[in-house]
Amino acid sequence: MRLAELLTGERIHIPMNVGSVAEGLLQLLPHDAGAGRGVSDGVSLVARLRAGEGGVARRVSRQVLVFNLRGGEEDEPWAALGVAPEPIPGEAEDPDGGEGPTAILVLRLPRAAAFGTGAIENLVRALRDPAVHSALLAAASSEDIYSIAALMDLDLAERLRVVHVLTPLQYRVFPDTPLDEVLELMARRELRSLPVVGEDLQVLGVITGGEALRHALEQLGVRQDADRSSLAKARDVMSRTVMCVSEDQDLLDAAKVMANRDVSQLPVVREGEIVGVLTRDAVLKAVLGAR
Repeated sequence: MRLAELLTGERIHIPMNVGSVAEGLLQLLPHDAGAGRGVSDGVSLVARLRAGEGGVARRVSRQVLVFNLRGGEEDEPWAALGVAPEPIPGEAEDPDGGEGPTAILVLRLPRAAAFGTGAIENLVRALRDPAVHSALLAAASSEDIYSIAALMDLDLAERLRVVHVLTPLQYRVFPDTPLDEVLELMARRELRSLPVVGEDLQVLGVITGGEALRHALEQLGVRQDADRSSLAKARDVMSRTVMCVSEDQDLLDAAKVMANRDVSQLPVVREGEIVGVLTRDAVLKAVLGAR
């Protein structure tokens, strides 16, 4: 299911002259869905979507806003796009505040497509590509929109991948990091595990909370004035057998690995370099969304 199949010419509004995001959303809705609705209804609909009720709202950037209206299994999918000549005035209820978006994309996808796949995540990722983003905002006609191949040819039915739900890497330590620093970091940031990386950020091992606690108890007997060079380091504690997943790996395949090995998180790598972690909580949210 390509975006070009859903975004027909009559559903592209350029220029879109509206006074608010709510007005823009109402203008982009199909006649059967938008007829008879006033601005107050539009404001209410925007608020519900931002709260995750009946769909989702995703702010791709300051200039681009995406609404996905939740559809039933039998609902006909569609898409509509509006590009305003200048930023739409910001609204008081907008959590982002300030200046509003310039482009609004609205979709209604069947439930299976919207929540059982990476449709919206794939779309958001494509829109954040600098070339696609700039071409969209510069579009002066529907022909300009159709010329953005990376957007129009986007397969909305692609399955969720690890990259869509990973948590970007925030903390890591090196093999020579003193163990007391490792323990302090894990306790302060409430980390369940901590990757140990080399100079090129390649994964060398992982320190788990259990191992950290065991060594912390052992160090209670170490004198405060002990020579720091004699204290344990990250390399002395880390587990060197580490299961990693690729950011492009199918999320369900990665979830099966986590379930079979009973682990709460896995390092995510790109060409050998760690870029984040896949957590059990994130996988559960994605799987429950698919259901």
